[in-house]
Amino acid sequence: MTKPVSTGPRHTLLAAVIALGAATFAIPVQPATPPNVYRFLFSDTPGKDLAETYRLNHDAAGIPLKLDRNLVTVDAALMTRIAMTLPERSDIRTQGRQLIAGEDAAVVHLLKPAEVWITFLHEGAAAKNAFGYFTYPEGQPPTSPSEITHVVILPNASFANGGGSALGLHTGNRIYLGQFPAGIRLGFFVVANGWHSTLGVNPDLNRYPVFYSLSTLNPEPTEELRKHMVLLKDSWGQRVVLGMEDLLRSAVGCDHDFNDVLFAVESNPVEAIATRGITELDLLTGRDLDGDGVPDTMDDYPQDPDMATRVTYPSNKTRAQLSFEDMWPLEGDYDLNDLVLAYTIEEGRDRDGNVRQVTGNFQIRARGSAYSHGFGLNFPQLPANALESASLWVDEQPSQPLVNEPGQPNLTLVLTTDTRKLAPKNPTTRTCYTTKFNADKNCMEEKGPTIHFQARFKQSRTRDEIGPAPYNPFIYIVGDRLRETHLPNQPPTAHSKTWLFGWSNEGSIPAIGRYYKTKDLGLPWAVNIPAEWRQPLEKQPVNACYPSFVDWVNSSGAKAADWYKSPAAGCVFPTP
Repeated sequence: MTKPVSTGPRHTLLAAVIALGAATFAIPVQPATPPNVYRFLFSDTPGKDLAETYRLNHDAAGIPLKLDRNLVTVDAALMTRIAMTLPERSDIRTQGRQLIAGEDAAVVHLLKPAEVWITFLHEGAAAKNAFGYFTYPEGQPPTSPSEITHVVILPNASFANGGGSALGLHTGNRIYLGQFPAGIRLGFFVVANGWHSTLGVNPDLNRYPVFYSLSTLNPEPTEELRKHMVLLKDSWGQRVVLGMEDLLRSAVGCDHDFNDVLFAVESNPVEAIATRGITELDLLTGRDLDGDGVPDTMDDYPQDPDMATRVTYPSNKTRAQLSFEDMWPLEGDYDLNDLVLAYTIEEGRDRDGNVRQVTGNFQIRARGSAYSHGFGLNFPQLPANALESASLWVDEQPSQPLVNEPGQPNLTLVLTTDTRKLAPKNPTTRTCYTTKFNADKNCMEEKGPTIHFQARFKQSRTRDEIGPAPYNPFIYIVGDRLRETHLPNQPPTAHSKTWLFGWSNEGSIPAIGRYYKTKDLGLPWAVNIPAEWRQPLEKQPVNACYPSFVDWVNSSGAKAADWYKSPAAGCVFPTP
């Protein structure tokens, strides 16, 4: 999933800090008089009354008409600390701190009866998100969204001129939530790109999903990915700061930066909000040895002025997997085990979130083919001369220089020219006689070699230029370099047999950006899985071994996201 493009310019949190300048503002110890702000409820099937109520109380851009325009002052140092703690497009999981807390620190817990306000700080989204809250008694958390009364605070939580109206939200807009009894917990939610100009919030929750501060209510396949909110303590300002991620975190396009909506939460009395177990916002202290503007305590590369943040795909604890069928443009046996690679990709990003360096590790998990393959990465938007330097090595062997493949106008790095030499075959035993590697029944699983590379660009590259990891991986048949196989909708390199597009059941249509899918069912010749899986045995079609595979393909990943976790018995490698 990629973020929708907003109709206005993108206003980054760093830009907000610059706009505030170096001025220091007074922080009110007690919240100001509550503004008269209208809020409304929504359900899965909002009716006429909701639509009429919304139109009567909001402008054409979804901003409440009675929003108090008297901004509370926000300390520039607070905004800077937030920008450093939750930098734009920086994966929160790679920052080396436990910013994502457990369920107790993902909601606001009131120890005493209190009035509660929220203050809009900023947003780092490219979508027009709706934002709201819900409540529940201590010890009785909701177990499904249907148990929640959703109170929409802002149907369009967009910064002024960044998706909202010209008079839209500004840092310091405060909204009064009301008086709450002791023991109440306040959770929060964001409706991804959910603003609806007529209803306030789009009722199609399949297309515009709701993500909650309570991770148990979110749809991702793992507990870690279901977390969508960070709550940070600002002791000096006597408040907490919340940040939320507005994209499905199991989707490839999610940046996991948790700054898509940013609010401060305050109470009267101030001690009513429980802060035990909530991470303290980092103070901007310490040195900046490389002079890149990022303190050493926040800098993953404190001695490199060109890089500040390390981001690993899919995470710094897990690996993703690429699986290829090498019979393109024919479907072959469609077992998707002809080359299987488990991998991680690490990006070294500068302070603005642009990519200066890429490091990759690809382990051969299976080679279920009579052919040998070359394997490489293509960057369709980068010129051939984009590299400053690059190196390649296998396991513990010495490294060697890595250069652009000759004749390629766009940067193309071939990481191996012969997978069979690297992973010849499983050892012959009484039950295993094969010419392949980790593919045949009754063969013991062997550890495959790992191909490592590191590439540094001459200048930092934007996400549009480099594309999301794993970029554009491909294989080709040794002895037939022009016969490439890519992930679906990824373009061929300049060396590919493009004249085979559309032949037989090959369904590529370059004019509309459709590549490497079958003509009838739209099935791919390669898949990228955000976790490791057990590949089908030789000659076992993937759609037979994994019954939900076709649903996943046909829905573009919206359905059966965990299809790879449920193989048919006796169909995958290794077998008992």
